[in-house]
Amino acid sequence: MRGRRRKESGIVVRKLAALIGLAGLFLATLGLVCLAIWSNWGSVWDEDRFYVMAVVQDDWVRVIGVGKDEKRAVELVIPGAALVPVVGTQGELRASALWRFGENEKRASELVRLSLESWLGVNIDAVIKVGGNGVDWMDAWNGDDGVLADRLRVVKVWGELREDQKRSARIPENLTSVERSPDGESELVVDGLGLRAWTEDLWTNTEVLDEKLSIEVVNVSGEPGVGRLMEHILKAGGGLVVSVRSGEHEEGDCWFKGDAGERYQETIDWLKRQVGCKWQGKEGVPDGVIQLYVGNGWAKRYR
Repeated sequence: MRGRRRKESGIVVRKLAALIGLAGLFLATLGLVCLAIWSNWGSVWDEDRFYVMAVVQDDWVRVIGVGKDEKRAVELVIPGAALVPVVGTQGELRASALWRFGENEKRASELVRLSLESWLGVNIDAVIKVGGNGVDWMDAWNGDDGVLADRLRVVKVWGELREDQKRSARIPENLTSVERSPDGESELVVDGLGLRAWTEDLWTNTEVLDEKLSIEVVNVSGEPGVGRLMEHILKAGGGLVVSVRSGEHEEGDCWFKGDAGERYQETIDWLKRQVGCKWQGKEGVPDGVIQLYVGNGWAKRYR
């Protein structure tokens, strides 16, 4: 009798194990299908856009830009010893320490993104932290910036492009100098203005560049230097900035007025979705010109 019970018990255990195994296989398959659907959606929706993502490693920070339609990618490799001005503070940190500092502030991705945007003068879509030298699908899932689809797009396009379609760049030596910190460590001091000028053509969206829509930047934030930062971000993306001036103080983030016709559609879409500005009508602005206003809300991000 006991042997029979043990035999029946063993059958039940094996059946349960089989069911658990099938359930695990189903969930794994479902996850792969969801990933495939998501990654395919990410590569189709706005696939003509040029995406920029910061990849944080232990000793380096890589800023990667990819363009699926252009079939090109570029990465700027920033040494961990490079000093980067930190938004929200009056100081600088080594690039390798930005993520840890951000974790202490409970906003690692945001702090890395804003600090690099302000330093390089380029709009960054996403940030990920990786352990090794490569960037893969699992890395794309590990982020807290709320833009998983953008991370997946960058990883997918980066993996699809051939090596001869990728360009790797490092900060030129003539823009850097080595200094010793008070604790004796080597620090790389970078000429910030020179760096912005040098990187200006790395991230260009060629469709925006080809439309040649003139952009007048108006700084109404009351914060000095914000208009020039916006100028660098626009130029880095291919925008044709023809002037930068100050206006009367206004609240708000970023908005623009001017022609929103089909001939400038790529530039208009780019200003909305990547730069994050809202269109507020034409209101007497001449054809072929956009007036872009930078308000106090936008400036606060980089204080």
